[in-house]
Amino acid sequence: MKRLFLAVLCTMFSVAAFAQAKKPTIMVVPADQWCLENGYYDEVNEDGIIKQVVNYEKALYDRSLNQVIIAMGNEMVDRNFPLVDLNATIKDIALNAALDGDDVKMSRIDRILNQARADIMLEVSWYINETRPDVFSVNFNIKAMDAYTRKQVAGCDIFSKESSNVDFAMMLKQANTNSFSPFCDRLDMHFADMAQNGREVSFDFVIKKGAYITFEDEVGSNGDYLGDVIYDWFQGATVSGRFSSKDSEYRLEYTQVRIPLYDDRGRAIDARRFINPLAKMLRSEEYGISNVKVITIGLGKCRIEIE
Repeated sequence: MKRLFLAVLCTMFSVAAFAQAKKPTIMVVPADQWCLENGYYDEVNEDGIIKQVVNYEKALYDRSLNQVIIAMGNEMVDRNFPLVDLNATIKDIALNAALDGDDVKMSRIDRILNQARADIMLEVSWYINETRPDVFSVNFNIKAMDAYTRKQVAGCDIFSKESSNVDFAMMLKQANTNSFSPFCDRLDMHFADMAQNGREVSFDFVIKKGAYITFEDEVGSNGDYLGDVIYDWFQGATVSGRFSSKDSEYRLEYTQVRIPLYDDRGRAIDARRFINPLAKMLRSEEYGISNVKVITIGLGKCRIEIE
């Protein structure tokens, strides 16, 4: 009986802690496929190959998209999820580029995510069905993507009730929430998992052509190989030493790297903030590798170049 009581008590504490846990920050964006189908993209020539690149700035002139983003955002705020606005983020990026110059090579979506610092992207699309003359229903498709890894963590379809007026906010509000509530629960569980087991990020280390050193050269007062020094640092800095690695003389790949969500000052940690102490250590007098360059590729990935 005593063991049963303790087990129930522990469960109650766990549920209470989970309920009070900090929720992930959300940014609602149109799904790529919706943007492409509606012509909201640019054609970009990359090494002779024409690619279609989604243009959120163009898409945000679409009245229906703004209605859906606002309606979906309100639904998330009603469930206590912090929200970052896509339109305001794009304006901030444009302002920063005008003030500071813009020479950073980064994709549009990475720029947006780096500026917004959201944990989850909610990609939304929808289809309007005319169920009978002048009577409509809407099928909302929602896909939650981890902003750091771009991996899907949840998804659902929401089917609205029939209406003679396509009012996205009203139709979403009145829609069947049987699938939406479990969807939000999965977002909470994903964030709770990261709080316990760390956020997933990745890193590429590269020895540049002409560099005087390789990952198999000895460095530091202990004469350890550079690759081993980096590996040992990851062992100590990651959550429970969790990561995967591949190594060669001139390249190291660290994937599935689990890092803490926050530093000791309560600030969110992204890939760059996590790896900066290692870069600083390698530049120190102990190791003397003066040219260590950290290049941000996204919230969840960095390239570290050593010359």
